[in-house]
Amino acid sequence: MEDAAPRSGSYEVEIPADGLTLAGTLELPQEANGTGVVFIHGSGPNGRDETLPAQLNMVFPRPVALFEEIAAGLSEAGIASLRYDKRSCGPFNGCADNGYPFPDADISVDDFIADAETAALWLLEQPEVTTVFLIGHSQGGTFVPIVLDRNDSLAGGILLAAPYFTIDQQLRDQAEFSREFAARAGLEESAIEAAIGPLDALAAAVSEIKSDSYSGPDPGGLSVGFWTTWIDRSEEAASVVPTLDRPLLIVSGDYDWNVPVSETEAWRAATDQADHRIVVLPCLTHAFNCVSEPDPLEITPADVGRNVDAALFDELVEFLR
Repeated sequence: MEDAAPRSGSYEVEIPADGLTLAGTLELPQEANGTGVVFIHGSGPNGRDETLPAQLNMVFPRPVALFEEIAAGLSEAGIASLRYDKRSCGPFNGCADNGYPFPDADISVDDFIADAETAALWLLEQPEVTTVFLIGHSQGGTFVPIVLDRNDSLAGGILLAAPYFTIDQQLRDQAEFSREFAARAGLEESAIEAAIGPLDALAAAVSEIKSDSYSGPDPGGLSVGFWTTWIDRSEEAASVVPTLDRPLLIVSGDYDWNVPVSETEAWRAATDQADHRIVVLPCLTHAFNCVSEPDPLEITPADVGRNVDAALFDELVEFLR
């Protein structure tokens, strides 16, 4: 009996995970080369396409479906992909119609890492795929080296706009940038403080959690345990990368206001591995669309790209091949 022909196309799939079944989309190209990638979401409730309507202090004219667009581009290059709805994205918050239950009160970053690991190993079991890489965006980028370190069967990873520093530092940096941006835009001091004061307070609370001195209510609606695991795993990722024995691509854009270039340069300073490529692409935002106007105060909707920029695809395909 002849073997069945390899599958190609887009498939709705279910991946058994701890406490629920992840709902996802498997993209199998017609001219497959055996390589596959698994997408790992950034912070917050995200669906499988990770559709981003904005970055810090900038609303896009049209949301950018980051993972969906990358999956389509990689498929054209013969690379399979798996993307899935995050367990914090479901009917309970209007994020996705996937049947997910309301998350447990003790949900943590470790749950997201475990889901990414489960999805990667599931993809590796598919007959059309022989080699699996991870692509993590923002917070999810910091999960990539952790999952690789725990699984020798995975080939390497890509960190998209991944922060190097812990979340308390990120929040402080975002508050400082937002305050300077608002001042340049001519907002009154009272309006600036009203808008940015809550971010300052959140940064201060998370900093106290990091130093184990916090005793208030759950900051930002997330448990102290959630923030603690976020901090701990960021530190773990930073410690793993310098000695990781598989290739990494760490890439960001110089128009990213969520995770600034200084974070990418910190990754660069942390590793000198020959197969760790670190690059900053011009004009790209946190969603990897291009803003063509250099002056942030002069941006018009026409200056903001509607799609993921071709420069990112070039980097991804070259690395994965």
